[in-house]
Amino acid sequence: MTAKVKHEKGDLRQCLSCKLIVCLKDVQLHSSCCPKTYDIPENKSFNVSQNLVVPEKGNSNLYGFIKNAALYAVVKELPKKERPKHLPAVIARNVITCHPAAMKLCEICIGDRVLVTNYNTTSQQLHYAWPSYSLPPTSVSFGKDACESYQFGQVVGVRAYKRKLLKAASVTLLPIGGSYELSHNDSFLRTFLLQICK
Repeated sequence: MTAKVKHEKGDLRQCLSCKLIVCLKDVQLHSSCCPKTYDIPENKSFNVSQNLVVPEKGNSNLYGFIKNAALYAVVKELPKKERPKHLPAVIARNVITCHPAAMKLCEICIGDRVLVTNYNTTSQQLHYAWPSYSLPPTSVSFGKDACESYQFGQVVGVRAYKRKLLKAASVTLLPIGGSYELSHNDSFLRTFLLQICK
C-alpha cells in the first residue's frame, strides 16, 4: 500500500518571464518551452494558445498552470477512498476536486460554482468545487457523472463562476418512477417548488 501524498502550497512556483504559476515538478519542463511573449486573454472565453494548453495526443509536454485567476489543469483520477464523502447528491454528481492552494489563487471557495472549459469539445459546464490535498496543485478530478465528459490527461480550464443564475421564465418537470397529475390548483406542490427555488 502506498503512502498518501499531500501536495503543499510550496509545490507551486511562478515563472518570472511569463508569470505562469506551475508545479515545482513542471518548472524544468516549463522553462524549456516558456515563450516570454505568451499571454492568456483575461476574458472568460479561455481562448488559449493551442501549442501549450492542448498539445497533440501523446505529447509529453503537457502540464497544468495558473494564470489570471484561472486554473488550466490536467484531469487526473482521484482514488475512490480520496473522493469527497457525505456531499448532497446534486453536488456529488457534479463535483470538481481541486487542490486548496489552486482554489485560493483562483479565488474559488469550497462549494463555489466553477466554469469548466473542455478543450477537446470546446464545451463549457458548471461544476461545484471541492478541495483535496491528494491532487497536485495543477490537476483536477471530477465526480462520477462529470467523468464521462472528460478524459484523463487532458487539460481543462477552471474559473470561478461569479455571475448569478438567471431566473427561469418556465420550468418543465418530468416525474421519475411514476406519474403525477398536476392541476392548476395544486397549492401544496406550488408552495414546495417556490420554497426550494428561493
